[in-house]
Amino acid sequence: MVLFYWGFLTGVVFLAGAFLARQLVTGPSGADVCMARDRGRCFGEISISVIFLISLLTFVLNLIHLYLHASVMTDTPLRETGSIMHIFLLKTKYGRLGLLRTIFLIPLILLIFACMRSPRRWKALTGAVFAMLLLISISMSSHQAKEGYMKLPLYLDVLHISSISIWIGGIFFIRFCYSFFIRDEGREFQEVFRRMITRFSDIATWAVYTAGVSGLILVFIRIKGLAQLTGTPYGMVLIAKVIIASIIFLLGGLNKFYLLPRLFSGDGSSSEGAVRAKKMLYLCVTAEAGAGMVVMLLTALLTHLSPVG
Repeated sequence: MVLFYWGFLTGVVFLAGAFLARQLVTGPSGADVCMARDRGRCFGEISISVIFLISLLTFVLNLIHLYLHASVMTDTPLRETGSIMHIFLLKTKYGRLGLLRTIFLIPLILLIFACMRSPRRWKALTGAVFAMLLLISISMSSHQAKEGYMKLPLYLDVLHISSISIWIGGIFFIRFCYSFFIRDEGREFQEVFRRMITRFSDIATWAVYTAGVSGLILVFIRIKGLAQLTGTPYGMVLIAKVIIASIIFLLGGLNKFYLLPRLFSGDGSSSEGAVRAKKMLYLCVTAEAGAGMVVMLLTALLTHLSPVG
């Protein structure tokens, strides 16, 4: 069940990060209108196709997780869970929230498909709104919502997961949809790459600060003592998540303060040092994306564990 929720959560983070990155990074930088070599389409068209596939996969994983969750919560055998799904979805708090996020996913998928057929700015902006509503619905089913929907922990969790989506979701999006610009093959689009990566680096920096501060405050709210942090499965997984997130933070710092200045200094991408810096940047972004997947897995584990052990 945790693995399916991991896939669903990662998909939602990717979708939110992708929509925001298209609005704030790849669109304004000009990367979306660059033609992909031997593909006959621009990168904006290719990326929206990837987003559509991820949205469909996210929808399927959400349905599977809801089905498994209903089976576990109601202590019903899997083969008989279908007969009680309507009761689970309508009569339980988690079921209603699961139904809500499913409802948000359906128009989001339709909007993405509409963007593939006929791109319009209002469609992309509406898609970003639905992606943010998805994030809010996830926070509403988290541990932070147990004290109520009008409490500080829920607002902090929404801020935390939103900034994580901009940061890690953006990394996923750039790495898997625009890696051509980061690899040495994209040297003919050097100025586009410079604008794209610089814009993303600046935006991600603020997202990292926001995620870090909101995350630390939530730790102090949820963890009541050192024994709870080191003596419970929830606490141990939380420590692991902080460690992996710190590694991503360090890799991002290496990119921003060392690799990018080396890459864009002097005679640009033609120098041997700049070429090495670009290759190292590609490896670092790949490592960030991989570590981000681990963070999403640990977050999915935390969701299914109790903070009190």
